[in-house]
Amino acid sequence: MADGKAGDLGSFTTSSKLETLKKYLTTVAADTDSAANVYWDTVESYTNESNSESTDILYTSNTAENATTILLLVANTADLGDAAIASKRSFLITNSVTKLGVVANGVSILGTAAPSVTTSATLASSNAQTVGALVNVTSLAQADIAGVSIAATKFAAPVAYVEIGSNTSAAENSATAASTGNFVFNASDTFTISIDGYSATVTGTAYTAAGGSDGTDLFEAFTNEWKKKYGSAGTVASESALRWTLSSDTNETATLANPANARLIFTAKDKGTGSIGDQITVTFTSGKTATYSNVGYLVGNANNMTKSAADNVAQGTGVVLTVTADTAGSLLGEIGVPLAAASIGANGLNVTNTGGSVSELNSTYNANITASNANTVTNLYPNQSRRNDVVIGAEANAAATSNAKSFNRVSWL
Repeated sequence: MADGKAGDLGSFTTSSKLETLKKYLTTVAADTDSAANVYWDTVESYTNESNSESTDILYTSNTAENATTILLLVANTADLGDAAIASKRSFLITNSVTKLGVVANGVSILGTAAPSVTTSATLASSNAQTVGALVNVTSLAQADIAGVSIAATKFAAPVAYVEIGSNTSAAENSATAASTGNFVFNASDTFTISIDGYSATVTGTAYTAAGGSDGTDLFEAFTNEWKKKYGSAGTVASESALRWTLSSDTNETATLANPANARLIFTAKDKGTGSIGDQITVTFTSGKTATYSNVGYLVGNANNMTKSAADNVAQGTGVVLTVTADTAGSLLGEIGVPLAAASIGANGLNVTNTGGSVSELNSTYNANITASNANTVTNLYPNQSRRNDVVIGAEANAAATSNAKSFNRVSWL
């Protein structure tokens, strides 16, 4: 950025200083993103030395292009146009699906000879085996023939669990001090759960208000504190803007006793890949009281529930199958647009299954619409598939006429 008039350049009274200015402005002018407004205050004009001086030309504004202008640069702010965008469609496959068939652009991807909806791939309850059945040498070769690319991601429809009970060797925060064996949460204790940048904390007062007798009351107190911050009238954010729903049940692993039936569940609204692996953190702090606290916890997910901190992440048991068109644009793309009706013909996509369920993921993400994927306080799209599993194909848009300006007399210095 260069901005000035000759009155600001009074110190450049020698040729060496003008040469320094020239080098600087030459560098500025070479940067296409630069904005520069450099002018002389006054320009005196002569036809030749023997003639009288013409009327002086005076600086008028930093947008003028006249005899006072040394350098005027304005970057282009007109629409630069958009490249064509390829469609990307994704499907959530539950782990109870036993067979799957996929036809893209008239080609059976999973191995059958004809473009039929025959469920030709045999799946398993294991995510790893399902991924292997969907993406292999055969399916990749068929996808190449169809003019698409395919991918499969495990641990979809992620959840995270927190269990509560007495603090024993079975808990992640294994007891280091003597305790009564019964669950104890003291008045000066605090209990916090955090996930995806959101958190709530229970104090002794909140625990007592919820009943104050066992782990079930602690979870009730946490739920109350969470709803205060993130409920329908939350003080921090509305629940509609969160990517997670909070619930509870009594289906814990029963490795923590007294009580053995308290479990909190964080369920991702995005059933696709975006929330897989999100960290969940539990922090229990014992206050300085005469009575020992006795609070143990376990954190895990739908696949593992152990003392290891490595499973303190959100995971599900589903698989996301993603099919992306090789040809960009909405007109010639090989798979149509997201949520289009199933088709086994050219430029269509059809996914069929036996057992379980298969559902197509949705998103309004269009790379050629400004801020269609913005992640702001008021624009979170919490119910959509995190905007990387699904892309709406779009045709290219031509650039608008440039409004850039480039007026350069730096070489005159």
